[in-house]
Parts: sequence; C-alpha cells; structure tokens
Amino acid sequence: MIRNVAGGWAVLIALAAVAGCNPSAPPPSKDDEELKEAFVSFQKALKAKDADKLWALLDEDSQAEGDRADDANSAALTNEASARSLAAARAVEPSLAEPEMAPDFVYLDCP
Repeated sequence: MIRNVAGGWAVLIALAAVAGCNPSAPPPSKDDEELKEAFVSFQKALKAKDADKLWALLDEDSQAEGDRADDANSAALTNEASARSLAAARAVEPSLAEPEMAPDFVYLDCP
C-alpha cells in the first residue's frame, strides 16, 4: 500500500511539472533586441581592442567612475615620478641627500 501511494505521488508531481512547462517561448521583446545589439557591439569592440568604442558603450556613471580612477592613478604616478626625480638628483648631488638642519643652539651677541 505504501508503495502505491509513493508511486502515485511521483506520478502526480511529474504531471504537475509537465503541465507547468510552456513549450512555446514568447517572442523576444524590443528591449531584448537592444540588449543583444549592445552586447554584440561590445564583443566586436573588445576583440578589435577599440578603447574609444568601448568607452562610448559605457553608461555615464561608469564613465564618471573611470574618470575618478584615472585621476587617482595620475596623481599617484605624478608623486612617484617626483620621488624618482628627487632620488636621481640625490644620486648626482649628494648634498641633496639630507636637508640642511638648523643648529640646535644659536649664539646671541648680548651687549
């Protein structure tokens, strides 16, 4: 008896699953077509290594974030270049190695 009930439940679940399936998919919408076109354009630009076209495909927020990252990287590179220039100058002129310090004491001529 338990075996028949278990088999009946399995058949019921299978029928419910088959009845829930819709064999005909809805036609693609206009949004789906636009998304597909954008994706194909992105793939082509990526394969062609066309940075300008890739940049144009990004939305305004992504472009703004990229600009902020570029500014931060430029500042870091400028600081690094300045540090390297100072190191090169110190290698040529050793007196630049340490800044001159004021003496710890000062003699004052008092009348």
